[in-house]
Amino acid sequence: MRFYGYDISKTYLSGGDKNCLSKIAITSSVLAVSTFVVAPVQAALININSVINGTGNPIVQFFSAGDYQVDYIGVADGGMYDAWNAWGNVQGCNANGANCQNGWLNNYSISSSEFSIVQGTDTYATPALALANGQNSSFVLKGDGNVNFFIGDQPYYDNVGGVSLRVRPISNPPVTSVPEPSSILGLLSLGVLGIGAALNRKL
Repeated sequence: MRFYGYDISKTYLSGGDKNCLSKIAITSSVLAVSTFVVAPVQAALININSVINGTGNPIVQFFSAGDYQVDYIGVADGGMYDAWNAWGNVQGCNANGANCQNGWLNNYSISSSEFSIVQGTDTYATPALALANGQNSSFVLKGDGNVNFFIGDQPYYDNVGGVSLRVRPISNPPVTSVPEPSSILGLLSLGVLGIGAALNRKL
C-alpha cells in the first residue's frame, strides 16, 4: 500500500511491528490534516495624509478577492486623523457648524482596476463634526489585486490633517474548506480500517 509515494506495507507492516497500526494512524492523521488550508483573514488600517496621499501618490494596499467593509474612524479608535482641511483655516460656517466656505472635510477616494469610490459629506467648523459625519463604504474584489486610497484635491501644499479608514473583510473565500471535526474523524477511521484490512492480508 502506498501513501504519497511511500510503500507503507514495507515500512510498517514488515518485521512483525506491534505498533504498526499506531504509526500508520499517526501518518494518516498528519496527511489528512495537512490537506486542509484556509486563507488568512485580511484587515488593514489606512491613514491617508491630505498633503502626501493625493491622486498621484495614493496609499496602495494589496487585498485578496472578497467583500470588504471600510469604516471611517478617528484618533480615538486608533487612527492618525479625524478629518482634513483643504485651506488651513475655517470661515463662513452656518449656525450648526456646517456648510462652511472653508473648513474641515471627510472626503476620501478608493479605487482599483475593478471599481472607483468617492465619499464625503460637507465642510465643517471642527474636525470632530467632520468625523461624526464621516461615511463608511464597502467594496468587492473579484480577484486579488491592489486597492488605492487617496484624497482627490489640488493643490495639496496648504492641506492639514487626513482621513483614517479601517478596512476589514466581510467575507474572504478560503483556499479550501475545512470539514467539521466529526468529518475528519470519520475520514481517519476509514483510513485506519482500510490499513487494518491490508495488514490482515499481509499476515
